[in-house]
Amino acid sequence: MANARLEPDPEIRSHRIRRMLLAIQRAFVSTLPWSPLSFAMAISIGVIPGTSWSQAMLPGLVSSLILVGIGWALDAVFKPRLAAVPVRTEPTGTWALMLPLLALLAVLVVSVVGLAQLTNVRIVGLVAVVVPCIALVWMIIQHWADAPLPHVAGRIRDYVLTELPGYRGELVLLMMAGYIGTVGAQLVGPLMLRAGLDVSMVPAWLIIVSFVWIIPLAGQAGMNPILAVTLLAPLIPDAGSLGVTPTALVVALTAGWALSGASSPFTATTLLIGNFAGISALRVGLVWNGVYTLICGAVLSGWVLLYAFAL
Repeated sequence: MANARLEPDPEIRSHRIRRMLLAIQRAFVSTLPWSPLSFAMAISIGVIPGTSWSQAMLPGLVSSLILVGIGWALDAVFKPRLAAVPVRTEPTGTWALMLPLLALLAVLVVSVVGLAQLTNVRIVGLVAVVVPCIALVWMIIQHWADAPLPHVAGRIRDYVLTELPGYRGELVLLMMAGYIGTVGAQLVGPLMLRAGLDVSMVPAWLIIVSFVWIIPLAGQAGMNPILAVTLLAPLIPDAGSLGVTPTALVVALTAGWALSGASSPFTATTLLIGNFAGISALRVGLVWNGVYTLICGAVLSGWVLLYAFAL
């Protein structure tokens, strides 16, 4: 945003901000179906018995490629036509500047995968331990030439005593979403039976596809994806009864979660993008990402059915 504001032409500046913010948002939501660092993966494999990150990673990467590919295609097809031809300048720096970041990512992946092979701890638990350790070492390296221990100790103190309490509202929201969904599922289940609503009578393919659409639709009504997933997942029959693998349910849940991240005006991602762009999150979710969400939803519906019943 700081770089975009240096552009003197308001038309170019507006298009650049929109395209770059959408690229960042769509890149982020594309990590949700496969990354062990995402809430989508951590919670989905937690509510679906018999699943693990290693089983869901490869089909999740396919979902990710679909999200990225459609986003790139839409950006290329609907590339804005400018009234005046912009003056292009040679970019400074090279891709080599990204090597430290790639090295950091490699350390994370190797550490988590290696420990997963040596222990019986779930990937989510390993990530929760490894990431703070890497962050601690990274801070020490950054201040290595200037009293690293006092700097790092002060940074940790500020984080624990100042920054973390500043996120208490967000933390309560996240934790309560999971709690309300888990407890609510136990209450809604018996009520559905008394009302004569038997989910087991719904065709398996419809249940699989419904996850892709219900989660983003619930997001339009203000329902956090954590709440939606923890509420819906316990209400459906087990994977064996549906004739699919448990991983197929995780693939469908994370696909719907990603679409909610792109379209719901109540998710942190959309709120942040709207804040940066100076527009409402509703406009980001429904106008900027409306067509993208519908196309991705259609393609992902086909993908989750293909994975569940053919692969």
